[in-house]
Amino acid sequence: MTGRIIERDIATTELPFLELPWIVANFSKPSARTDEQRELLRFSDDLVAELQQADHYLLATPMYNFGIPARLKSYVDHIVRAGITFRTNADGSYTGLLTGKKATVIIASAGEYTPGAPTEGLDTLKPYLREILGFIGVTDVT
Repeated sequence: MTGRIIERDIATTELPFLELPWIVANFSKPSARTDEQRELLRFSDDLVAELQQADHYLLATPMYNFGIPARLKSYVDHIVRAGITFRTNADGSYTGLLTGKKATVIIASAGEYTPGAPTEGLDTLKPYLREILGFIGVTDVT
């Protein structure tokens, strides 16, 4: 089996936080976007294209204050896009569009957050990543 590895190190990648001009561009019809709006979305489009091309994702992240680091949240904001990585159905439910893919998540933390541990309920990172990956269609998560 041969394959290609696409590496995205978000610790060294400039990940701008989403701001109003980006949001307006994202929710504008693609055919009505200005050149400036297309440029605002270019980086996000590139991130999504990486995910669309991959079959298996490996996410390695520290846990900060029981949750995800700000850079990882910014990455998530760039890749969770209506009509691209998920769609809204007529009944108001959602369908993830990155189906048939797998994810492995590795988390570094300073404590024990396994089921039954006294601190189990403090971990918001694992449930969040499982939920957001499932939302975009990635349900095979280890």
